[in-house]
Amino acid sequence: MHWSSRSPLGGLVLYRLDNLVRLKKGNAVENINASESERFGKRAAEKIAGAAAATGQKLDAAVDYVESAKQNAKQTLDQVRQGGWKGMKGRVLEYTRHEPFNALVIAVGAGVFFGWLATRPRE
Repeated sequence: MHWSSRSPLGGLVLYRLDNLVRLKKGNAVENINASESERFGKRAAEKIAGAAAATGQKLDAAVDYVESAKQNAKQTLDQVRQGGWKGMKGRVLEYTRHEPFNALVIAVGAGVFFGWLATRPRE
């Protein structure tokens, strides 16, 4: 059955049907926007969770590295205490025999540093 838009009743029905279609389209658009927002929110939450997990892993690795460096420093200090001056001298001579170029570079660097300290103007 076809309603004529010229008759008062037909125009009213068409007007209401037209508004109903617009409302349904509007709700569909709102529903699409809401579902897109939910998907975007979920993706953002997943990305944030991934970044937090990666940050936590890197922080754990950094803490482990610091602990390892601390243990190495303690061991080196204990070796120096136990060996005394003679032990340190022996280690330096052993290092110089095994790594002569590196020992030379370290000696030159230390000389430049102490020379700079000795000649800088005092205020």
